[in-house]
Amino acid sequence: MNRTLTHNFMLLPIALVLGVPGFSLAQTGLPGPAAASAETPTEANQTFGQKPPNWQITPSIGIEGTYTDNVNLTANNRQSDFVTRISPGLRIEGQSARASGNLNYQWQQYVYAESSARNNQQKSLAANGRLELVEQWLFLDASHNTSQQAVSAFGTQGVGNELINSNRTEVASYRLSPYIQGRLANVADYQLRYSGTHTSSDSGALSGGNSATTQAWNGQLSGVTPLSLLSWAVNVDNMDISHSRGFKSQNDRVYGTLTYLIVPQVRLSVSAGSESDNYLAGVERKKSTTGIGFEWAPTERTKVALRKDRRSFGDSYSADFTHRTALSAWKLSDSRNVRVPTADMAQASIARNYDYFYQLLPPSLNPEDRAALAQALAGLQPTIALTSQAFIDRRQMASFALIGVNNTVTFALDRSNSQRIGAGLGLVDDFTLSPEIRQTGFNTNWAYKMTPNEVLTLTALTSRSIGSGNLETRLKSLSLRLTTRLGAKTSASVGLRQTNFDNTNGTNYDEQALTGAVLFRF
Repeated sequence: MNRTLTHNFMLLPIALVLGVPGFSLAQTGLPGPAAASAETPTEANQTFGQKPPNWQITPSIGIEGTYTDNVNLTANNRQSDFVTRISPGLRIEGQSARASGNLNYQWQQYVYAESSARNNQQKSLAANGRLELVEQWLFLDASHNTSQQAVSAFGTQGVGNELINSNRTEVASYRLSPYIQGRLANVADYQLRYSGTHTSSDSGALSGGNSATTQAWNGQLSGVTPLSLLSWAVNVDNMDISHSRGFKSQNDRVYGTLTYLIVPQVRLSVSAGSESDNYLAGVERKKSTTGIGFEWAPTERTKVALRKDRRSFGDSYSADFTHRTALSAWKLSDSRNVRVPTADMAQASIARNYDYFYQLLPPSLNPEDRAALAQALAGLQPTIALTSQAFIDRRQMASFALIGVNNTVTFALDRSNSQRIGAGLGLVDDFTLSPEIRQTGFNTNWAYKMTPNEVLTLTALTSRSIGSGNLETRLKSLSLRLTTRLGAKTSASVGLRQTNFDNTNGTNYDEQALTGAVLFRF
């Protein structure tokens, strides 16, 4: 897929939005969370026809100045610089009878006072859209994500995109997913979905001629039995991952599930089937699969979900706990599964986490505070993202927020163990350096509302990556920021930042920065 076609797809969500009936231009303040992408017939039915047409466009422009004492992130050749960032942006979101979507785009121009050779442009785009092409039968989902990501977990890490860092690259990923759904002979519900994802980067494992394409098919039949509390479902899944240089991998799975509603708050499910894959150096392996799941929702604010499956690559499991009170929000999770990064990059997991936490936090919070807390709770972006081969991902996450009248504290902890399956596909990425990568990230945030228009925020974060042999990186950063509202659509901020980075290969550095910014919304 060439760059021109990728760029054209970036404009698709805008075309979808501007082409739907009932579109109107509105000026708004800070928008709420991005619309989630429905994956089930029930969710899709709730998406359309339930709300009057309501589309909003929010243009913005930000101007930020940063003085840093180490723009090149080096230990021995430190250079200070003043960096100006000009960032016009556009947010579109809304819903009408047959369309829903959101788009958040920002173009960033960086200008360096000491050396114009450093000047550069960056883009960020998070977009999701859905069209109901044939009423209650044929749908189309589309999503796109463009962002700055680390090339390697073992390279130089930083906290500001204005800093010069050869270990950072722009990654673009998009997804198109048409599907049909309906009722079969008044006996069962059906859904057939195709998902195609293409991912590439300016440098690193997915650059040049090594972009990756993932194609997946999913078919599902589901219904009830004569026992009103017992339901059934049959799923057929197929996924193919291909690389521009000829590497291919595949996963096929067929399984059936029985679900029994013990009481309205408790659900038990069992599944059985078969699965095959060739993740192990292209060698096909096939195994029978079994699984069991348990869900308990004692209240609308509390949910526990447990699941364990025997899969072709080994055991997978997940354990999730969520709880919300009037003044707090909690989330704990532990999981082990196979992960194919190129299959979900376009959906922007951080954005999905943001949506989740925005809904989890108390609605009594004002929209700006709620959005800021959701962003903090969404967690750290994993640095091990620039690979297209499947790997076993063991991940543990814990986060919570304590909300007071003037003080709010949030914590987010993310710990993972990623293991390459077999000898790999011959791709050059982090798994070439180490077949096992362990990572830990911690983020804490304290926000103090000094006045109705002024908020002081203290943020501390740390991340650590460990690989085979002597591979290890550690990043620590502390920042203090004062934000004030100058008007209904204008805000300003000033901040201080201190960062330390250690790497066993000797690329250590420390950096201090002073920032100031103004944001206008139109």
